[in-house]
Amino acid sequence: MARAIVTSDTINYFVGGAQRMPNHDSVQLRNAVHTAYSAAAERPALKHAFPVGRVLAERLGYPAHVLDAMPLAAVEAFAGVSTLALSAPIPTDAQVLDLGCGAGLDSLILARRVGPTGPSHRHRL
Repeated sequence: MARAIVTSDTINYFVGGAQRMPNHDSVQLRNAVHTAYSAAAERPALKHAFPVGRVLAERLGYPAHVLDAMPLAAVEAFAGVSTLALSAPIPTDAQVLDLGCGAGLDSLILARRVGPTGPSHRHRL
């Protein structure tokens, strides 16, 4: 039977790790973040307010051989914040859902980790 992997860090972040902002500020912030990250995913070679691409992935700890095996577009547009896709204890038959997958690098890494019997689903927010 396939299982979903949810870590305590993920729950803390999405459920209550940060103080809630008033709804109108929250919507504006979400829109600004969405716009910024969409621009990075669609045009990674441009200058952005945050690091993007292979250099960022390597600084975070993604091994060169893993990045070399991924599609260049996913590596160039990477704007992640951790190597959870590499370090999380995920069984080979797990089902994975990557919400806010951005360029999809982590989704692709997870899909390889779970193998052909454990589907990986991604949803860009």
